[in-house]
Amino acid sequence: MKTTDSSIPSQGAGAAGYALHEEAASRLPDDTARALPLIGNDELKLCVDARGAMHDFAARPSWPPPRIVWAGRRHNLRGDRYSSNLFEWGFLDLRLDSEPDLPEVTAWQQRLAPRRGLVETEITRGDFVERATSFAHLRHNLIVFHRRFKGVPAPTTLRAAYTFCHVGTEEIPFRTTWTPLTAWRDGLAADTTADGLVLYRGRVALWADRAVTTRAVDNRLELDIPLAAADEEVTVYLSLLDDLGADPQLLAIPDAPWMSPPVREVNRDVQGTPVVRPDPAQATAELRDWVAGQGYAGVLATHQAAWAEYWDGMDIRLPATEPDLAAALETQLYTLRCSATGYSLPANPFNSSWGAGYFWDERYGFEGLLAAGHDEIPRRTLEWRRRILPFSCMMASGRGARYTSCANEAGQQLSDRNGTQFYEFPLLGVIANYVREFCRYHDDDATRRRYYPLIRECAEYFRHWLLIELPGHNVMLAPAIDINESQVPVQDGPAMVCGAALALHLAAAWSEELGINEPSRGRWRHLAGLARRLADDLAPGRVAETGPLSAGPLTYTDFQIADLPAATAARDEAVHGWREAYKAANPPPGNTEHQVASVSGMPECLPLWSWGHLSNAYRAATLGDAAGALEQLRRSLDTAMAFGALNESADRKLTRVHHPWFTTAAGAYVRAVSRMLLFAKEREIRLLPGIPAGWDAFGFTLPAHGGLSVSVTVAGGELVRLALRPRAPEGRPREIRIPERFLPDAARLADPAWRVKREGTDHVLRLVVRGAMEVLRTDRTERFTSKA
Repeated sequence: MKTTDSSIPSQGAGAAGYALHEEAASRLPDDTARALPLIGNDELKLCVDARGAMHDFAARPSWPPPRIVWAGRRHNLRGDRYSSNLFEWGFLDLRLDSEPDLPEVTAWQQRLAPRRGLVETEITRGDFVERATSFAHLRHNLIVFHRRFKGVPAPTTLRAAYTFCHVGTEEIPFRTTWTPLTAWRDGLAADTTADGLVLYRGRVALWADRAVTTRAVDNRLELDIPLAAADEEVTVYLSLLDDLGADPQLLAIPDAPWMSPPVREVNRDVQGTPVVRPDPAQATAELRDWVAGQGYAGVLATHQAAWAEYWDGMDIRLPATEPDLAAALETQLYTLRCSATGYSLPANPFNSSWGAGYFWDERYGFEGLLAAGHDEIPRRTLEWRRRILPFSCMMASGRGARYTSCANEAGQQLSDRNGTQFYEFPLLGVIANYVREFCRYHDDDATRRRYYPLIRECAEYFRHWLLIELPGHNVMLAPAIDINESQVPVQDGPAMVCGAALALHLAAAWSEELGINEPSRGRWRHLAGLARRLADDLAPGRVAETGPLSAGPLTYTDFQIADLPAATAARDEAVHGWREAYKAANPPPGNTEHQVASVSGMPECLPLWSWGHLSNAYRAATLGDAAGALEQLRRSLDTAMAFGALNESADRKLTRVHHPWFTTAAGAYVRAVSRMLLFAKEREIRLLPGIPAGWDAFGFTLPAHGGLSVSVTVAGGELVRLALRPRAPEGRPREIRIPERFLPDAARLADPAWRVKREGTDHVLRLVVRGAMEVLRTDRTERFTSKA
């Protein structure tokens, strides 16, 4: 049951926006049957229980377990390891000793505050009220649990118990050590080691904001915190710090003859970067001193300031008539920030979801954040892909980059229960696509030059291992898993074909534009043209839209394949017919759609899929189908759980759910909403391509390609403000498309320096942007103004 009348104060969003972010009940809910609210920073991730803390329970399959995970701290791939999962770092339970004697719970509320990065909980037991604020500090490896008690049957004790254990047990985790230290006045700590990709030496500290009684029992740290008054406030802090620092955990690869010049340059850059390992003991002491100086109020203020910095770069104001869509957008942006690591965006940061590995799903969060106006986390992904490039090329004997389908932080392949990682390659085209998109937004040679090696080696892998040139100007792709994640290899999978065409085209074009001597450029260009023509065979109308991803037409549109040059040489239709006959004679066995029980592992979770609808919403907006985009966006919320958290798939009653807090769906949601508002395409800007009828009042500031910021306000169903702000004076021509229904009076755009014409239902405005420009004002008699 949801509530909008709460004694928890609303901050950071309107009451309507919070409706989807709240839960309430007349008793404590069952934590095993709901999506617990997520909190996290770049390294620490956890879910908060109904009490605003943690406790041990048996989580459902694929659901986040009641354990803290620490991004980057991972088991190594060795024969005595049960998996290559992340180490898990236990849980912290908080409860009153007198709880068994307290009255029954009469009211419970919990609220996620996405813009402040915290969870608020309130439990009422007659006259006794307990309010909790829980967060993982965004800038420090510090988890904070703050309690406010009213009507405490004093005196009593609040017990904080941290247990260092893996999921499913309270025993010390495999291949770790635990050494408790001498207690302080307000808490205690233990030194740890974890033997993983490297040896992680760390310190876990638990303390309160007052004198406490401490105990260290086996792998447990306990605090007894006295509560003497009827109304008390207390804060408990848990810090986890180690010596990993900026160590990329990479295999050291010496320069080798198989390296191409760009890969050799990247390798020397990576190997030459110094690694400073912090001292966990010193770091813990400094953090404790900082907390003591700040107090709870100061710690909370710095945390909220860090979240405000994240939100400040993004400005999307959806109509007040769409409170659920707006609240869901906040939740998805919050999910992406909590799930992001210093490496990239896992599909889910917990071991319960593919070992918290990194694979092609990262594109959704990458492209969603980039389109929404945030590029720091996407840049992390590019930098990580660049760091693991030498290793990935070594895995292919220097003939392209064998980026693995699901990788750990070192770029190594994580095991897959199906063994499909050995013939799954759509990631290569996905990387080419999102590198291109990032460089389009930044539009400078330095950025393209830095990430050109990624494009080059993806193209080389297609050339050496996946593309097969046939006689008579024909080409085919080696059978492999396509983006729809079928378990069996697919001949000429659409994503594989489109990815090959794009990667090869970019490698040829960028090497020429950047003045890089590449003997293979002609070959890349030739194969790109053949692959591009083959993609036409798989374009909309030739491929049925099956499965949640609609792989054929979706990929063709998403990769913007129609913009690439196709081969013009006439192909031998007899050979082309042989290729088609080969495919017909060798159909892939079984069901090739994503919706197969062996992929989800939960056949009962097939009816509802979030990311299929979101991918189709994105495609519909791209094609100008506003009604279709809205329909698909709304259907994605059929999988929304508590607090607006999206999952991957579920049954229709949400009684069986697959992967709550699904980062892939979060990124796809942000990407779809951004595309509905603005479609940036080189120097062309398509405004409001996916805005449906009835959206009469909304606004945004979003980036366009070439470092341009676009601000739009719509009121009363008409465009009332359009402002352009370039990153630097550019003086380049731009083409802006505005649907006529949002600007019935084209004369409002008239100016001698511009060219305006009508194309279909759009006004097409061509102008040169030389500085910040207010193209349109509410006062219809006023012409545009230009500011230097």
